[in-house]
Amino acid sequence: MMNDVITLDRITKRYADFTLDLTMHVPKDTIIALVGVNGSGKTTTFRIILGLAKPDTGNGTLLGADVTRLPNAVKRDVGAVLADTSFDAVFTGDDVIRQMKAFYPNFNVPLCRTLLERFALPTDKKMEEFSTGMTAKFKTVIAMGHEPDVLILDEPTAGLDIVARGELLDLLRAYMETPGHSILISSHNSKDPCATTSTSSTVAYPAARDNRPSAR
Repeated sequence: MMNDVITLDRITKRYADFTLDLTMHVPKDTIIALVGVNGSGKTTTFRIILGLAKPDTGNGTLLGADVTRLPNAVKRDVGAVLADTSFDAVFTGDDVIRQMKAFYPNFNVPLCRTLLERFALPTDKKMEEFSTGMTAKFKTVIAMGHEPDVLILDEPTAGLDIVARGELLDLLRAYMETPGHSILISSHNSKDPCATTSTSSTVAYPAARDNRPSAR
């Protein structure tokens, strides 16, 4: 559809122990959630969308571009936080901001610093000194810093206490106030995406087929 920022059409990805098989789309101005247990294919789906893993079959697009050949212009319109990624442990917040500004010419430093201050996140403290909640909020703020059209967030609330979870969802609510923004989020909690907006959110379930032989 012309209004979709992400499309996956009969995408499959086979590993030794499971096969991902998925069709989905993310329209503009919406939040779509992938809800499922660990191993259900959520992170694999995100890696395919971001061009970090090549599907075995099927087609996918991100902001109209083929996910297997994403140009830098498209990558710069997407903010992503994957569960297995992190900043260098000895980097301070200021170091990360300088790094992001070098990669994203349109990185909005004043916006980033305003959000960090709003959520009491220091820029002079090293990443290794951050708590789990601080790290989750910091990574989300940084992903929003270049004002992307799409946010892709892999389990952003995992391991957070109720206060930190609420503050992170506040960040996502603020992001969705801008027309044209969309979020693809994975979570164990189906209530997370619904808490970010007054409109209903669609929840999709990745289909991962277990390839392991059955016990007899």
